[in-house]
Amino acid sequence: MLRQIGRQPEGYLDQFWDLYARLPHETRRYVPRFLATLAIVEDPAQFGLTLPEPAPPLAFETVEIARATRLDAIERQLQLPGGTLQELNPELRRGATPRAPYPLRVPPGLGVPLLASLESLPLYTPPPQVEHGTHRVRAGETLSTIAARYGTSVDALVRLNRLRNAHRLAVGQRLQVPVRGGRGAASQPRTVVMVAPGESVEHVVAPGESLWQIAGRYGTTVERLRSDNQLRRDAVLQPGQRLVVRGSAP
Repeated sequence: MLRQIGRQPEGYLDQFWDLYARLPHETRRYVPRFLATLAIVEDPAQFGLTLPEPAPPLAFETVEIARATRLDAIERQLQLPGGTLQELNPELRRGATPRAPYPLRVPPGLGVPLLASLESLPLYTPPPQVEHGTHRVRAGETLSTIAARYGTSVDALVRLNRLRNAHRLAVGQRLQVPVRGGRGAASQPRTVVMVAPGESVEHVVAPGESLWQIAGRYGTTVERLRSDNQLRRDAVLQPGQRLVVRGSAP
């Protein structure tokens, strides 16, 4: 929208509708719907509607924690129903607290128990940030060969590009691909994260990651990861899957 505004002669725009015909289809639809929603909320009876009463505000207390931890791990520790903390803290879109001190909202009376048990919870390691590049399909290429080139999976490419048919690619078609350092998600060297003996961290599997890569990142072994997570030798990792990584004994 800002690009379109910048292209117009000075003094041409008095209101949104002066720009309406020049906007993308989705933007044109969004603004009128938003204005219509405001009008309905302001006077629902005018439109023959009766809106429900707003839900009462949720009761909570705030406790400051300085530890990256999954919300679902805290819920299990406090014996809370799943989703309780996400409802109280909707801004935590990754479902985890940051490493920096953070005011976490919890049900009343649970702040002290949380602080008392916080050190026993596994640390959360966020997945590496994946930048997206563009790949132009060449003759003879398939999603499998493209996925292998960029160190990702066919399923990840299908989801990223919202493909309806994974077997139909057109020569010249542009696909978004996860890229680091220009060669692909699996090719960028990573800093080894050492886990202290007796400690554990939680690792979220990124698209294209293997047990071998994860083991190398944390200075452990594939066999140790399999044992700690009860994985079979033929287990296939899925993006978003959570693995426990334990520190080696001294």
